[in-house]
Amino acid sequence: MEKRHNIYGGAVLVLAILTCMAALKLSGVGFFDRVELCYYALLGALAVAVVFYFETSIGMYAWPMVRMELIWPLGLISVWASFHEVLQIKGTLEPELDILGFPIVSGFEPQAWYASSLVFWLGVMAILAYGYIGDRMLFAKE
Repeated sequence: MEKRHNIYGGAVLVLAILTCMAALKLSGVGFFDRVELCYYALLGALAVAVVFYFETSIGMYAWPMVRMELIWPLGLISVWASFHEVLQIKGTLEPELDILGFPIVSGFEPQAWYASSLVFWLGVMAILAYGYIGDRMLFAKE
């Protein structure tokens, strides 16, 4: 078990907590809607915590496919999915109003650039690229 993978796992746990705090600080959404925004972050944090428990108590060789180096990118993607939902709610701009004060619904409500699905998928690809390829290339033992 390498120490940096435990650091990555700890970072996933901290980011999950920060994502839940950001979701709970979000205004304009009901409490139970805000709690649902934390679902993926808590799922990723739980996966990382379970793998950390298996690695430290049982040992890495007892569970060869359950290792932190394989799980932390997936946990981080779960946290990113939850954080992106928070960004979507925060980045949705107010709709235009008609003469009577009702919102004009066009099906294409304006959204900030950081709340787009393109940014979500670029984030997922960056996490996967670093987690499974870049990390091994940067810390390769020669």
